[in-house]
Amino acid sequence: MAKSSQVVATFLGAAVIQELKKAECQRRGLHFDGPINTWDLRYYMNQGEETRYHEDQYLLNESFPMQVVTRGLLGISQEVLGLTFDLEEGANMCHEDVRLYTVRDAASGKVIQREGKSGHTACFGRQPGCLQQDGSRQMAILAMVANFTKPTPDPPSLLQHDELETYFHEFWQALATGFFR
Repeated sequence: MAKSSQVVATFLGAAVIQELKKAECQRRGLHFDGPINTWDLRYYMNQGEETRYHEDQYLLNESFPMQVVTRGLLGISQEVLGLTFDLEEGANMCHEDVRLYTVRDAASGKVIQREGKSGHTACFGRQPGCLQQDGSRQMAILAMVANFTKPTPDPPSLLQHDELETYFHEFWQALATGFFR
C-alpha cells in the first residue's frame, strides 16, 4: 500500500494529474493550489483514466452489481477453498446492511479458524477464535467493514473496478484472519 497520495501521484504520473487539476480549477474559476491532496487523488485518477484510456467508469460499473459480485465471490471461495457460507438470517446486527455468515469446512461441516493473526484495517476481530480449557473451540467473529454504493430500484449497486478489487482483497483477508489454520 502506498504511504501517501504523493507516492501514488508520482507512480501514476503526477504531471498528468496536476494538469487535470489545474485545468479544472481554471475552468471553474478556482485558485490552483498546486499539490495533489489525498481528497483530490481518486477524482483526478478517474479523470486521467477517462482521458488517457477513454474508459468510462460508469459503463464499466454496470458489469459489477453488488449482489452478483457477492454471489460470485462466495461461489469462487467455496469452490477453491472447500468452504460453505451460511447467511445467518435474522441475526441482530448494528445496521440493516450488515450480513453475518457462518463459514465452515465443506467436508467436515466444522467452523474453521485461523488463530494468532492480526486484522486488516478494514477487517476487525470482534471475538478471537481459540481453544478453550474444556477442549471446545470458541468461534471467531470478524467484521469486514466496507462502504459501497447502496442499491436502488434502478440501478442496483454497481461496483467500480477498484471497489471490486478491494472487496475481494478484504473478503479474503477476513477469511485468512479468522478461519484458516
